[in-house]
Amino acid sequence: MRRRSWLGDFVRQTWLRVVTPRWAAPTAEDVAAGLAVIDPTPYPSDDPEEPIFLLATGWRTGSALLQRILATDPSVFLWGEPFGRLALLPRLAAATCAFDSEWPTKGIWCPDAGPDHRSPAEWVTNLFPPGKDFRSAVRQFLLCWCAEPARRTGHRRWGFKDVRLGAAEAVLLRWAFPRAKFVVLTRHPFAAYRSASRANPPGRPWGMFARWPDRPVTGAAPFARHWNALATSWIGTTVPHTLVKYEDVVAGTFDFRKLETTLGLKFDEAAALAVKVGGTPDRSPLRRYEKEIVTANAKKGMATFQYDNTIPNRAHSCPPRCLFRRTH
Repeated sequence: MRRRSWLGDFVRQTWLRVVTPRWAAPTAEDVAAGLAVIDPTPYPSDDPEEPIFLLATGWRTGSALLQRILATDPSVFLWGEPFGRLALLPRLAAATCAFDSEWPTKGIWCPDAGPDHRSPAEWVTNLFPPGKDFRSAVRQFLLCWCAEPARRTGHRRWGFKDVRLGAAEAVLLRWAFPRAKFVVLTRHPFAAYRSASRANPPGRPWGMFARWPDRPVTGAAPFARHWNALATSWIGTTVPHTLVKYEDVVAGTFDFRKLETTLGLKFDEAAALAVKVGGTPDRSPLRRYEKEIVTANAKKGMATFQYDNTIPNRAHSCPPRCLFRRTH
């Protein structure tokens, strides 16, 4: 294992903090406003599709562990970050924010009965397909891409886990699947960053991209900003979701029976927890400057989820009011 140089690591972290551009993702409210312009009508309440989306606040938060726990129910198949670095859903969610009260202008949407052929010059140049057809296209894309392959393996329910999606993308997913279930997983950013940084050789690219190729995640500052953006995206959101803290899962204090009821599944979490998958040989603690960088870039998210400036150990458990939270 290559020895870590604290001086070289410090210089790299400080330089990345200076040169890495800040990027502001669209909020859930921004996406909801754009989608309301495209097609605000709700899907029927008896929609047969009920996918499950496990959305973690970044890498090394225990998403693979929780994914394996959910998958102990034989009826469900969860894909693991499909085409993740392409950021297909974040790009699409951001694009929908272009729609507002002023654009598209009146008369651009094609009516269900078709265009008015009396004056071709007036309608050919700018005519959009109906908004409800765009909504159906988003839904069909996800069904063909994720649902059908899962069903070919004999599973009735489908979904995926991801480490790049937040509340904004959840709004888009719920727009396509109104009965979708969302599980939000978080972990102390100190512990998540320590795991990620110690798993990657110092001085080399990590190979992590929030969005390829312009948003690489290498170092404490971009890692913490990514964690913070996803964590804070859920503040005040109207998307129903279940919050899970990794610390509660490994401490054995999380109530999986309530999660079973919410998702309509049956788990065998003991079997999944008994199997250790992966691990990081380098267990060296975070240095002071690493903690300061992470704290500076994830302060709001840490306050939201009641994480302080210490790294919890595996026996750590949160206060009882944090163990299980479901928003409506």
